[in-house]
Amino acid sequence: MVLFSHININCDLGEIDPTFHLEEMILPYVSMCNIACGGHAGNETSLKSVMKLAYDNNVLIGLHPSYNDPANFGRLSPTVTQEQLRDDVMRQLDKGFFISEKGKYIIHHIKAHGALYHDLSKSEKLSNFFLDLIDTYNLKVKIMGLPNSKLELACHQRDYNYIREGFGDRAYRTDGSLVNRTINGSVYDDIDKITKQAIELHNFKGVETFDGDIIDLEIDSICYHSDAPNSIENLKKLQSRLKQMGIGIYKISK
Repeated sequence: MVLFSHININCDLGEIDPTFHLEEMILPYVSMCNIACGGHAGNETSLKSVMKLAYDNNVLIGLHPSYNDPANFGRLSPTVTQEQLRDDVMRQLDKGFFISEKGKYIIHHIKAHGALYHDLSKSEKLSNFFLDLIDTYNLKVKIMGLPNSKLELACHQRDYNYIREGFGDRAYRTDGSLVNRTINGSVYDDIDKITKQAIELHNFKGVETFDGDIIDLEIDSICYHSDAPNSIENLKKLQSRLKQMGIGIYKISK
């Protein structure tokens, strides 16, 4: 079958499976990965292992720092000083960049995790603080986050390439934010709903929200969560359905 276009799918990895079997199963079906760096999950072993698996599967490698809060999986915004946040984030980035350099892997992008991700989207001050930390590495990395966010604005002002992220397995609010995970129906498991939203995001068509409205989102990559129900099975089904429509999964070439 002739493929007429390619879709970019990213996935958060190195978070829940100490055997990395989950990563081995998921990586053939994604374009980019975001690897936990020890803040909410992950450690040196998982960073090394997942980076190698990503490289072997022609998947772009990203770092996935968070608030230092493994007890809550980085999904709550803690009360933390600026100095402590700087130390916590840089400890994670230091670890990720060091391991990538030793393994001769290229870090393509950085995507914050959980509460830090959402806090960055709402705060210009925090976004510039975050970019100040990344500036210290003097590397050409891209930044991933929500479209039309304070982080995107800060990246444009500071000449960072920004990857606008959509979500194929999460419900949206009318303002473009995600429905809180604690609310029933916020995470999709139905492959028909996942496929529909993926096509809407890929084609920049209106996305139906949790509130029943239609919103327009322009995105560069679509996230699917590795810890979502039936994540591997649904990614396989999604790839098969997309292929029938002439849409392939983007992969880099070495």
